[in-house]
Amino acid sequence: MKGSIDMRKQKNLPGFGAYMLRLSTELEREGRLGTSRTYVKTRRSFLTYLGGGDIPIKKIDARLIEDYNRYLRENGLMLITRQRNRKITLPSLIL
Repeated sequence: MKGSIDMRKQKNLPGFGAYMLRLSTELEREGRLGTSRTYVKTRRSFLTYLGGGDIPIKKIDARLIEDYNRYLRENGLMLITRQRNRKITLPSLIL
């Protein structure tokens, strides 16, 4: 992705919500509207799971993602869905 954020070079790491908002804005500017909408929905869902607050990216670990995945399943949703035979997952974070 053009101009993507390399989290290894960030001194003041943003929270997940801020990071996803920036990525979705970049994608929208590039005309990648479908991917941008997926990022916006993922951001909204994850922040709702967290109770509305943001979380530093460094605090996202495997257990949190497993718990979030369980929450999605319990609410009739899935972390990974299929759409037109394409796999859609949580966007990869460069940690």
